[in-house]
Amino acid sequence: MWSPVELLTWLLGLIERHRNAAVLAFALVLSLWLFNAGQAVGPPLRRLADMALGPVHTLTSNTLALLNIWVWKENSDLQEKLLNERMDRLALDEARLEIARLRLLLGFRAPAGFRTIPCMVVAMDPEPFGASITINRGTSAGLVGDEAVVSVDGLVGRIVEIYSGRARVRLVTHYESPVAVRLQRNRVLGVVEWDPITARLHMRNVPATEDVAEGDSLISSGMGQQYPEGLYVGQVEAVQLDPMGLVQDIVVRPGARFNRLEELFVVRPLVP
Repeated sequence: MWSPVELLTWLLGLIERHRNAAVLAFALVLSLWLFNAGQAVGPPLRRLADMALGPVHTLTSNTLALLNIWVWKENSDLQEKLLNERMDRLALDEARLEIARLRLLLGFRAPAGFRTIPCMVVAMDPEPFGASITINRGTSAGLVGDEAVVSVDGLVGRIVEIYSGRARVRLVTHYESPVAVRLQRNRVLGVVEWDPITARLHMRNVPATEDVAEGDSLISSGMGQQYPEGLYVGQVEAVQLDPMGLVQDIVVRPGARFNRLEELFVVRPLVP
């Protein structure tokens, strides 16, 4: 017979030799005991865990909530600061561009016998077969209608409707806005009009025998009395003969930049 000490020594040695199997068996027995204990053991253990971990959970939750609030506030402040910086930078860029445009406006000179009245574009009025704009000058500024409107880059159009504080300007890119012109180089006459098919300005009524070259400048001739003489209209971009070979088809690049109209001038005679 083994003594209790010998039996305990043998048992510990057995456990030491089969340590992994012993741990697995102990875990299995503990799991079965907890499963069989069910409701009797589970709630007390849960209550004990809640009592031990409850304060830690509460502290952690409160800390995370405060951290989330701080992060949200910091993010909101950064976004607001970034937006303000972008708005300031945009305003500064606009001011620089406006100064550059105003310098050009100050250097603009009206044709002889005419004066200019500055105005601003306040609306774009799309039409089915062309375009028009609305300016912030009307009869209260001394306008009577039919005046030419120009930018520092070239002829824009003429006033077709007028009211007290505003007027509608039909652009030369309207199909009903022909402009009598001449080549500045050799005084060849013609008419510039908008072609809705090609969506370009064309100089018409120029015989095939006339000398017209790419790069020639076109100015208003004053004929037809719709526009004063000497306003820059545009530049010859391409020249070719029509299919019959009798007249030239001349494509014109307008001087005015119609997608950038802002500050303009109304051209008025010095003597009404």
